[in-house]
Amino acid sequence: MQTPQTEGNIENIFIRRDTESATPFYGDCWPQNSTWIDFLNTNAQDYWASLYSKFDTQGSNHLYSAWNDMNEPSVFDTATKTMNLTAVHVKADGTKVLHEDFHNAYGALQQKSSYIGQLKRDDNKQRPFVLTRSFFAGSQKYGAYWTGDNRCLYSEIKGAMTMLLQVGNAGNPFGGADLPCFYGMPTEDMWIMFYQLGMYYPFMRAHTNEFYLNREPWLQTQRVQNVIRDVMHRRYDLIHYIYTTFRFGTMTGVPLMRPMWMEFPD
Repeated sequence: MQTPQTEGNIENIFIRRDTESATPFYGDCWPQNSTWIDFLNTNAQDYWASLYSKFDTQGSNHLYSAWNDMNEPSVFDTATKTMNLTAVHVKADGTKVLHEDFHNAYGALQQKSSYIGQLKRDDNKQRPFVLTRSFFAGSQKYGAYWTGDNRCLYSEIKGAMTMLLQVGNAGNPFGGADLPCFYGMPTEDMWIMFYQLGMYYPFMRAHTNEFYLNREPWLQTQRVQNVIRDVMHRRYDLIHYIYTTFRFGTMTGVPLMRPMWMEFPD
């Protein structure tokens, strides 16, 4: 069976190392030595979207959504931990573009391609859900984002609130932050604060990495379990209101999370 790696070489849809060659850019990420699909190329966008239908034959279906992670893009073995700015994108018409001129929009076009792929897989009968870490102007049309790998610090709680409010006011309202946090082990009070605030995030989820075990809510103290259970019940009590607020935001551009001055300008 062909893989995206081998098919991508045939289709010539990978980001290139430099302007002088057709050699793909190689770097280290979670799959180890990796290449990156060139989402500035419309042929590459179509190829990525087609994968969702291909996966459908392997047990995927409309119950499976997409999570576009590491799509800044994240490259572990470079000084900047992202793609070299001198890497090259090649449009379908052969036009070459340096990565430095496209970097900020890379994740947004991956999210768009994933959205289109889910629509096609489900015959336009299901609303796609695509979560992304990297986003840009226009990303709000294609799904949700989260604020990245936060730490178990009170300053990170404040930072999440600030970012979600600012990005919502800028036009992308469907965001959230990892609960209780991605790095570190939270105290009981942090568990409670993260979840009590996260209940009001437009996008709410728990997330951590492989080095922090036993983070499931039911493995915490009874005090923490009681709060999380209460938070989840309250979230579902409000779910129709939240859905209506999403609809209002879609029609008007007013974000779901709003700073006090927006509600009470006087």
